[in-house]
Amino acid sequence: MWKRKPKSQPAPPPPSEDGPGSTPASASEAIVQPGSAFLSGPDASAPPLSYGTDPSDPDPSVLAGIASGLNLALPPETHPPLSSFPTQDACLAHLRLLTAFNRLKTETGYCDGLWDIWDARASTTTTNYMKHTDTRNDLDILIRLREKRWAIYLGRAVDRYAAWWRTFTPNMLLESDMLTRARYEGFPESNPMVWREEMLLPLDVLLVWHAHMLNPRLYLEDCLRYGHNSFWAAGIPWSIINTAVIGPTFDYVVSDACKAHWEANTNLAWRNEDDPDAKDVPCPACSKFVPIPWTTCGLPPGYSVAKQLDVVGQGLADGRLAHACPSCGIKITHESLRAAKFRDDIQASIHSNHAIPGTILDLDTGLPKPLQYGSDDTSGECPDRLFPTRLARRGLFAHILEMFKPGSKMRPSMMAVRDAMEENFTGKFADSKNLREVMNFPGHEDVTTFRPSLDGKRQTRKMMSRYWENSSPFSIDLVGCVMRQATFTEKMCKQLKWLHFPTTRDIVRNLLGKYARFFEIIAITSPTEGKVAVPTLDVDLAWHTHQLSPQSYFVFTLSKTGTFVDHNDKVDEDRLSTAFEWTSKMYQERYGEIYSECKCWYCETVRVMALPTTKMFGIGKEEKLLEAWHAASKTNNVPMPPAAESAHVSSHPAVHTNETTAQRTTIRPLRSEFRNRLEETHSKARKKASKTFKADSVKRMGPRGEDKTSFWGKDIAVDGPWASALAAVTTSAMYPAGPGFVNMGPGAVGSCATGTCGGATGCGSELVGMCSAGRVGSAWFGGKAGCTGMGEGGFDF
Repeated sequence: MWKRKPKSQPAPPPPSEDGPGSTPASASEAIVQPGSAFLSGPDASAPPLSYGTDPSDPDPSVLAGIASGLNLALPPETHPPLSSFPTQDACLAHLRLLTAFNRLKTETGYCDGLWDIWDARASTTTTNYMKHTDTRNDLDILIRLREKRWAIYLGRAVDRYAAWWRTFTPNMLLESDMLTRARYEGFPESNPMVWREEMLLPLDVLLVWHAHMLNPRLYLEDCLRYGHNSFWAAGIPWSIINTAVIGPTFDYVVSDACKAHWEANTNLAWRNEDDPDAKDVPCPACSKFVPIPWTTCGLPPGYSVAKQLDVVGQGLADGRLAHACPSCGIKITHESLRAAKFRDDIQASIHSNHAIPGTILDLDTGLPKPLQYGSDDTSGECPDRLFPTRLARRGLFAHILEMFKPGSKMRPSMMAVRDAMEENFTGKFADSKNLREVMNFPGHEDVTTFRPSLDGKRQTRKMMSRYWENSSPFSIDLVGCVMRQATFTEKMCKQLKWLHFPTTRDIVRNLLGKYARFFEIIAITSPTEGKVAVPTLDVDLAWHTHQLSPQSYFVFTLSKTGTFVDHNDKVDEDRLSTAFEWTSKMYQERYGEIYSECKCWYCETVRVMALPTTKMFGIGKEEKLLEAWHAASKTNNVPMPPAAESAHVSSHPAVHTNETTAQRTTIRPLRSEFRNRLEETHSKARKKASKTFKADSVKRMGPRGEDKTSFWGKDIAVDGPWASALAAVTTSAMYPAGPGFVNMGPGAVGSCATGTCGGATGCGSELVGMCSAGRVGSAWFGGKAGCTGMGEGGFDF
C-alpha cells in the first residue's frame, strides 16, 4: 500500500472498520495465489450448496490450503474465442483485489491533512457558508472531511486512468468502418494482448479500470471507438495482479521496474497524491491551457478561519468548478467542459469521419452490427443508427459553436444543447424538407415524406447520455461508477468477509452454481417484455468476475441470449426492488428453491410476495416450499440481518430519482403501488412469523427499521436492503455529478429533449427507472434502450 507524503505531522493509521477511533486490524483472510481463470460453467440444473454462518475463527491450515490452491493461468487461445465461465480461483482472486481496493479507500479517507483537509476543522463548532451555526457534532463533520478526501482522490484517479488509456495508440473508429466486418463486426474476435508484470498499474488506476469494465456495453463502445481491440480482448490479468496483492493485510506491492514503466509511459507519479495539485486544462473557448487546482477546499493547518466548513469547492474534482480563463475571460465550469467535449466529438466527426459515442452499438442487442443503408426506403422512417450524427452535424453544430464565442448570451452547457435540439425536433426538423437534408444518404432519395424514426429518437438520446454530467473521454462518469461499486465492495470485504471462512471454496462453488441459474433467468428476460433480473450479492460476485474478462463474457452472453448482456450501474431503487421480487419468484418456480437465503425482514417479505393470493385447497406448492425451507436444520445457520450480514439483494446500482413536479405526479401512483404492496406483504409475513415463533421458538425474520449502512465511521439508516445507500449518505454537492441520484422529468438535467421521447425511447441518464412512457432504461440485460421501468400495463423492456 502507500503512505502519504507528510506535510507536517504524520497522520495516524486509519481504522479498519471505519470507526473514528479504532486502529487497523490485521486481516486474516486467505492468501490466494495464482490459477486458470475460466472453464466451462456448472450445470444450471444442479442444485447449489446452501449458505450458513460460521462463527468460528478461520483455521490457518485451511487458509493456507486455499492459498496454495489457486491457478489463474489463461486458457489456450482459440479463434474464434470460445465461451467460458468464471472459476472459483478467479472469484477468490477478485475478492482479494476488492479487499485491497477497500483498504485503499479507508487509508485515503482517514489520511489527515491530505490536500490540506485537516481533521482539526471538526474540533470546534463550525459556521457554514450561509452564516448559520452548524450544530452537527464532530463525527458528522469528520465524515464529510473523509468523504471529501476520497472524492478528490477519485477525480484524480479517473484523470490518471485517462492518461494511461492514451498510452495505447488510438485507431479511431470511422463511420465507414461500421460497414465492414474486420474493423467493426469482427472486433470481439480480436487476439488479446500479453500482460507482463512491469505493465501493472497503480492501485487507484486499477480501481477505475475495474469499474469501467463493470459497464460491459459502455466499455466495449469505448474500446471499439478508440481501436483498443487487443486490450479489450485481454481483460484483467488475474495472475500478475493476484501476485501483487500480498500478505494478510493485502498490500499492493510491485517492483521498481513496474513503477518506472508507469512513470515513463504516463509522465505521472506512481502514487496519486504525488501528482501536482493542479492540472493544465485547455480552455473550451480559446484552447489556451489554464492551470486549475483539483480542489479549493484545502486550508493550511491552524488557519485562523478554519471554522468555515466548505466541502463543495470550485476545483476540477469539486462540485462547483468555476475558473476564469485569463486569455479570453470565459468561466470554465463542469457544464462548459461537457459541452466542449460534445463539440469536439462533432468536429472530429465532420473533419475526420469519427464515429460519435452513443451511435456505435446496436440499441437492442449491444452488438457491433454493420450498418445497412437503404433497408427501409419505402416507409419514410430511417432506421439508420447515424441519424443523431447527421442531426448534430447539420442541425446542432452551429448552435454549439455560438455558445463558445466571446460575448455569447448562451452559457455553454448540455442543457443549452438540449434546448437547441428541442428547437430542431419541434421546429426546423419537424419539416420533411429540412429533415431530408439531414438524412441525405443512399436509398432515401425518392422518399417524399420524412419523419424522425423511433430508433432515430432512441439513438439520439443514447448519444446525449454520453455527455450529461460527464466531461471525461469515456462514455460514463467513472467517479460515480467507482462510488456505486464501492458499496458492493464494502459488503464483500467488511460485512460478509468470506475470505475469513474455512468454507470459502464451498461458498464460491455455491455462488457459481447460482450464477449459472441466474443466467438462465436472464435468457428468459431477453424475449420477455419488461422483465429485469436482479442478482443477490453472491451471484453478483460471479457476474462481476465474469465481466472482467470482456471477450469471454461477450461470447458467453451471446451464446446464451443472442445479445451482449449489459450490467447497468444506475437503477431506480424502487424499480430494483420490484425486479428483485420478480427474479426471486422466477428462481423459485424454475428450480424449486429459495433464491435469497437470508432471514432479514425484506427477503422474507419478498418470499411471501411469491405466494398466491388465493388457493382452492389447502396450501399451495409455493407455501410448502417456504415452510420446508424454514423447517430445514440448515436454515438455522442462515444470517439474520442486521445482527449478521447476508448475501441478499445486490443494491450497489440503486439510485434515488429526483423527479420534477410534473414527473412526480405521473410516477407517484407507481411508487405508491410498490410501497403499499411492500407494507401489506410485510404485515402478512410478520403475522406468519409470529405464529411460527409461538409454535417452535425459532425466529423467521429479523426486525424492520434497523437497516443501516456504514459510512466513514458512522452507521446511517436506510429504508431497506434495496435502497440507495449513496443517496442516504453522500453529500452530492461535493461531486461534479452526485453518485446516488439521477434527475428525471421535463427540464431536468439528463432528461430527454422534446421530440426525442416516445414509447420505447431511452432516458438521457441511462437510468433503469420509472417513467410515464412505461419503458425500461438503458438496455440492461440485453433489453431495449428505454427511459423507464414501471408504467401502465406492467413492465416493458
